[in-house]
Amino acid sequence: MAGLGQFAIALEIVPDARMGTGPEVRAQAVKSTVDKTMKPLSTSVILPVYNDQKNLQACLAALANQTLPHDQFEVIVVDNDSLPAMILPGLSHLNMTLLYCARPGSYAARNAGLRIANGKVIAFLDVDCLPDKRWLATGMEAIHEAPRKTLVGGNVKFDFPENPSAIELFQHIRISGQKINIEQKRYSVTANLFARREEIMLVGEFQDSLLSGGDREWCWRAIEQGFDIKFSELTTVTTRYRDTLKAAITQVRRITGGHYHLKKKMNFKNHVAGPGVSSSAFISPGFFQLLRRAELPLSTQCRVTGIAIVLRITQILELLRLRAGFTAERR
Repeated sequence: MAGLGQFAIALEIVPDARMGTGPEVRAQAVKSTVDKTMKPLSTSVILPVYNDQKNLQACLAALANQTLPHDQFEVIVVDNDSLPAMILPGLSHLNMTLLYCARPGSYAARNAGLRIANGKVIAFLDVDCLPDKRWLATGMEAIHEAPRKTLVGGNVKFDFPENPSAIELFQHIRISGQKINIEQKRYSVTANLFARREEIMLVGEFQDSLLSGGDREWCWRAIEQGFDIKFSELTTVTTRYRDTLKAAITQVRRITGGHYHLKKKMNFKNHVAGPGVSSSAFISPGFFQLLRRAELPLSTQCRVTGIAIVLRITQILELLRLRAGFTAERR
């Protein structure tokens, strides 16, 4: 799209009456390459980011390589108060908007993006995910073929390394796939979720008090309002397992906090299961059955079990910390 230049404006985003009455979110600045005279957009991709310039660059490069024509979608990058602030790469052919959301949490950032989205369909994506080049095309096809009041969750693949560490092996054994999430647990992660904007407004915004688990809560709220949710295997993004113990501990703390607040402070006690609420989530008989099926050497099984024990202790300590009134992990 020739002639597109970046510009900056000051913007204040307040709750959309159609989307509910959440706390005010302010965008301190906006940079955009969107051509305001182009035809109506079919899709808005909402991409929250926090202190992750490297993955932002890679994710936007993958979005620039989509088979869906660039004049049919926009990308709204929401910087969730990163230090230093995130910078848009020089992809002039991609319709991008960068705004800043100071309220902590990716769900607050997604809400801010929703309030300025122009597309008829909203595609949620995580910054550490690389969308397949046909991600938007297949996602749009799936949502258009779905009945009204239907959410579409795409496939989330993990890039499994050739020589995985014990931490990566543990996650490979423990993490349930998106298909199971959708068909059995009735929710899709916001790493790969499509919904019609007008129907999102019926459900309302994400619970921005949650720092993890907001995708579960939102999908379950939609289900309670009569929505269905479908899995689209061809709508694929690829991500990576956490590859260090520090990163895995941070992830467990964040997920534990999300599940804790879902179970204790919201009306979804019968839905919630998994890390953060189950007393044997990491070292259950089911885990050891999966470990044996992996046919790993005994020494590797011992290392993976050691990781499971460390993360289970992390989980217990985080639950105690939360019950004492401390703030949940946001990273």
